[in-house]
Amino acid sequence: MPRPGITYEQVAQAAKKLVEQGTNPTIQRIRDDLGTGSPNTIHRHLRDWKATQAPAERKAIQLPDALICAIADEIERQVSIVRADMEMQAQESQHTADTLAEIGEELESQTELLLSQVNRLEGERDDVVNERDTLRAEFERLRKALDEEREDAEKMRQALTQAQARLKLFSEQRDEYYQSSMEAQRKLQVTERLQRATERAKAAAEAKQAAAEHNASDQREALKAERQARKQDADAVRKDIAQMRNEWKERLTVLEQSVHSAEQRAVAAERARSKVEIQLKALKSQDGVRPPGKRRLNKDG
Repeated sequence: MPRPGITYEQVAQAAKKLVEQGTNPTIQRIRDDLGTGSPNTIHRHLRDWKATQAPAERKAIQLPDALICAIADEIERQVSIVRADMEMQAQESQHTADTLAEIGEELESQTELLLSQVNRLEGERDDVVNERDTLRAEFERLRKALDEEREDAEKMRQALTQAQARLKLFSEQRDEYYQSSMEAQRKLQVTERLQRATERAKAAAEAKQAAAEHNASDQREALKAERQARKQDADAVRKDIAQMRNEWKERLTVLEQSVHSAEQRAVAAERARSKVEIQLKALKSQDGVRPPGKRRLNKDG
């Protein structure tokens, strides 16, 4: 927001006080008295105040009576010429000073406007940078969480591999038992052929065969149920891993798009700030290349 300027009444009061003290009211003296104010604004108000003041009464030239008659006409002529020349120069200087003051006030307004734009753009840039940092931190957190999920999935895969190995071992044990059972049946048949002579041996062999067949059937059913349960667990684990992988992939895609958008806004804000800085440098360069009359005015002020 542009700062409030000083008023005409303040400048007029300060100029009047300086005149009463016997001091010429210049721009710098009025500014020192007020403690603030733009030299261009003070110049404009001081010019208006001087226009309202009555012209100072000129003192008549006092010469000896013997010389008055001889040189009065010549002196009056020379004074008229010098006065006319001085008044013309004063008018030109006043016009130049007025023009430079107006240009200076306009440049000050443009400078303050550009500074406010720079402050606003810097604020927007800081907001975008903070948003980008927040998104990057969230992205890093999600990445770490995904790594942890991958580690858990790897552990589950290892557990599945171990379960499959155990299932394979059970299958091998079942096959071995089946082979043993077949071998026992063959031996039993040989025994039956060799021991048909007695009923006791036959009954014992039959009882042994029945017990072996019963145990083999129970173990086959147990191995079948264990295999089915392991297969169901493995399918559930694969399904959960695939679902988690898809969810994290979608979340990472959305987060990467947000980070990319924030970086684009930060780049746009930085370009706008650079453009405003270039305009400020151009205005300062124009202010530095001022006519010599402006420099004399600032020096007197």
